[in-house]
Order: sequence, then structure tokens, then C-alpha cells
Amino acid sequence: MKATPKLDKWVGAAVWGLLFLAVLSAQEAPPAGALPGDKASIETVGAAGSRAVLYGGGRGRFEIVAYEGEEGRRLARLAEEAWAEWRDGLALPEHWPAGITVRLVPEGEWKLGESFWRVVGEPGGVVTVWLKSGPAGVARDRRWLLALAEGVLYRQAVGLAVLPERIWIPDWLVAGAAEAVMSSGERVALQDSWRQSAGKAERMPALIGVLTWQGGVQGATETGDLRTVAAYGVWQWLRAESRGTRAWRLFLAGLLRGQPPRPALNAAYGARFTGMPGNELELAWQTAVAGLARVQALPVYSALESRVWLDGLNRFLVWDARDSREHAVRLSE
Repeated sequence: MKATPKLDKWVGAAVWGLLFLAVLSAQEAPPAGALPGDKASIETVGAAGSRAVLYGGGRGRFEIVAYEGEEGRRLARLAEEAWAEWRDGLALPEHWPAGITVRLVPEGEWKLGESFWRVVGEPGGVVTVWLKSGPAGVARDRRWLLALAEGVLYRQAVGLAVLPERIWIPDWLVAGAAEAVMSSGERVALQDSWRQSAGKAERMPALIGVLTWQGGVQGATETGDLRTVAAYGVWQWLRAESRGTRAWRLFLAGLLRGQPPRPALNAAYGARFTGMPGNELELAWQTAVAGLARVQALPVYSALESRVWLDGLNRFLVWDARDSREHAVRLSE
């Protein structure tokens, strides 16, 4: 059968397509785990005979890529807890079209200097979190949650159509989000630890200082760090102030779009804070965090109550026939 010009056109296009695919397949693939834009790539997959495993893939949330073992499973569990906490706290959707890829890199293979994590945005809304491993413990869990929080907030900013070069993630928001997870579920004792740290502070950092905190969040991993204590205090306070309204979500969106903290606060909370002088706003913050510090997360005694209780255990009563009275005698006597 004689080929028509239209058919020749389609055949030619198919041939060129096959040739293009052949060229692509012949090119050397980049090493697994290569970080775009970095000369020193990180190879996290297939090194030293270890097998990489994908946790939570295909659900449009966190997709953890890690060597098979307890560390990867631990990070996957933290990511599940974080998503549950941040669904409301950070206004997350049920899922994204493409999840956030989290690549867990062993300490010995980390090539990004002294940083503990890095968030990378790519075209099409793809977000990758490069995360350094480390010794198990509360500090490592908090560091991992800080990294996940920054990744989520970056992805939220992308969803708000913020240009990559304009994305600014407030450190206090990263720290507050991470601490919200650290103080939830079975780790409710850390909420009580937060309360004690806030209660012991003579004065909390000024509100404007907390809202403009920038730099150093990667080192804020110790329980009781005053910057983290203050950040979580602001997180709790402003969420409580927005109860029954969309103020908190509007405030988050304003910050991620690049609004300065005070204008974003006024725009989101309306009459609650608009027109309030700076000294009154500071008084409201200090009063609120003092109140939050008095809320007991666990049914335990305070330090004074504990001393009174222990004092009662360390004595017994004896009957003195000489004066027909009972006397309390300490065990040490």
C-alpha cells in the first residue's frame, strides 16, 4: 500500500522518538541520592551492599528513603505522628499529589557540612528533605521533626504559589511545630517538661523576638532550650486565640507569603490585635504563656506538694503515756 504524506509524518515522528529514548537510556544515570545543584553528591541508595527501603510511599505524604533498619522505621513512625498532629496545626491536606521525599543519610556519608538537614525545592512542587542520621534519643527525634516541619512548610508555601526565591520559613514556626509533636501522644511528659521550663523562666523572650527568630534552629534540639520553649508557647497561644475561627490558618498563610509578623497577625486576627500597642501585645503574650505554664499536663504533684507528701512518709506517730498525746517522730530520729 502506498504511504500517504500524513502516514509518513507519523512514522517519522515515531522513529525520532525511539532514537531520543535510546540516547537517554545510553546516558549515564546520576548516582542514587545525588542532590541537585551540589558538587558533592550524597549516595544513600545501594552503598556498601545496604538495601534502601521506601517507607510510606504512594500516599502523598512523607516518603522516607532509608537503609533498611530501625532508623528508617523510627523516622517513618515520627513522620506518621507528625502528619496527624499537623493536619490541623499546619492546615495540611489529606495528601498531596506528590509526597515529600525524605532521604535519611548515615552520618558517615553526609557531605553537607555541619548542617543536619537541607530542604530542596524542585520544579513541579517536588520537595526533598535531606536528613542526617545520628545517635538515638530525644535530641535526634526533635531534630528529625524540625527537618520534617521545615519541609512541610516549604511545601505549603509552594502550594500558595510563592516563588522559590521568595520562600521564607520562620524558625519559630518550625520549632513550635516540632515541639507540638514532641509533646503529644506517649510523650506527654515532655509537655510537662515544657511547662516547668516556661514556669522557671524569669521572663520569656519578647514576642517580636520570637516571631522574627531566624538562624540557629538546627541547633535547637535540647529539651528546655528557651527559644524552643518560647516558640511552642506562641504556637499554643495563637492557636488558642483562633479557636472557632480561621485566624491561625490565615496567619500561617500570611507568613508563608512573606508578610512581616505584625501585619500578618493583624490581618488574620482582626480586632483582637489590630491597633493594640506593642507594649500591650507584649503583656498579652507574657500573661498568656504564664497561664499556659500553670496548666498541668500530667496528674502529678508540684515540687512543693511532693515535699509535703514525702515529709509525711518519713515520720510515724507514737503514743506518749506521760502526757496522753500522740507525737510525730521522724524516721531519722
